[in-house]
Amino acid sequence: MARRVLVVGAGALGASAALALAEAGADVTVLERGPAPGLAGASARGAGVASVLAWNALDIRLVRRTLQRFRALSATAADRGHPFRLHVTGSATLVDAARASRLEELAVLQKREGAEVRLLDPADAGTLPGLGALDLAGVALVAFAPGDAWASPPAYADLALALARERGATFTPNADVKGLALDGSRVAGVRLGDGRLVEADLTLVAGGAWTAGLLASAGAPLPLAPYRTQAVVVDGVRNPTAIVHDTVQGCYFRPDAPGRALVGDGTTTTPEHPDLYKSEADDGFVSRSIERLVRRVPSARGAFALSSRAGLDTATPDRHPLVGPDPRFEGLHLLVGGNGFGFMRSAALGEASAATMLGRRAPVPVGAFAAARFEGLWKEPFEIREGFSL
Repeated sequence: MARRVLVVGAGALGASAALALAEAGADVTVLERGPAPGLAGASARGAGVASVLAWNALDIRLVRRTLQRFRALSATAADRGHPFRLHVTGSATLVDAARASRLEELAVLQKREGAEVRLLDPADAGTLPGLGALDLAGVALVAFAPGDAWASPPAYADLALALARERGATFTPNADVKGLALDGSRVAGVRLGDGRLVEADLTLVAGGAWTAGLLASAGAPLPLAPYRTQAVVVDGVRNPTAIVHDTVQGCYFRPDAPGRALVGDGTTTTPEHPDLYKSEADDGFVSRSIERLVRRVPSARGAFALSSRAGLDTATPDRHPLVGPDPRFEGLHLLVGGNGFGFMRSAALGEASAATMLGRRAPVPVGAFAAARFEGLWKEPFEIREGFSL
């Protein structure tokens, strides 16, 4: 008989796990607090960037695997008329002289892990696709990854869950999950606000910023801290660019719809309550973002903010996610703590989570991310650090 698996959360991570579980033959039920997949939490407001320009070997493998899955799913979506698309534009990381040696070290690691990365002097970078419109003043070195891409996280979550449902998964939107249903130290499922019990053999919590509160209600604190990030969509950008990680100015930008760019970062380091945080971007952030974009892309002068937003990512003490069984409960697994990189690792982490739950080997094993690595330290406070840094 197929294992009954309950997935709490249908963002990019939860939907990825649900698809991988359904593909493996599990009996999957998905509960989502929002009205549809990917419309609550980090996935609803994420940048959707996927870049192999990561700072450790495991993340590079996860991003490469996720991009592989994204490419296949983008083709599936095109065949079905679904809106999910992977836009392969390449990405460039810009650093000043003080960070150049660190970028060189990372490029060696990235190439060793099979990622295609080129290091360029600023004078040569303008010859590459998507970089010709950039003013690289103050930049000492550029790393370019031609296979990097961007996509819509909500569209991805919607497609992944639709494919999971075709394989028998059930989905409940607007689910009011109040707490874990405990049978001694075993998690038997979750309880809803109306008192109903949703039972399962295995429960996977992929609730993003709401995960810590859910487990705290069971007397099981987690080393998770939701923090606020911001982004603005700028209209009037005449020259499209590649994805750009500008460490000199402390921002990133990527193409959006034709004539538009999404500019972001705005990372704060103060823990936020997932139901009480300010979901609009700060006025100062919006104006600074446009100034930074114009400084790098002079042809964007005169561009204006079309929309802006703030969302929540979830930090862990070591900037790595919690993936796998919670050592305090039988039958409970975690998939949380994207630290701003959840989407670009989502497909691979979903596969790894599903494999762990079903006792199989994942395409990219993630034992280093085991939730048990913080056992005994659940109550320790920690400093929130910016996710993308060298």
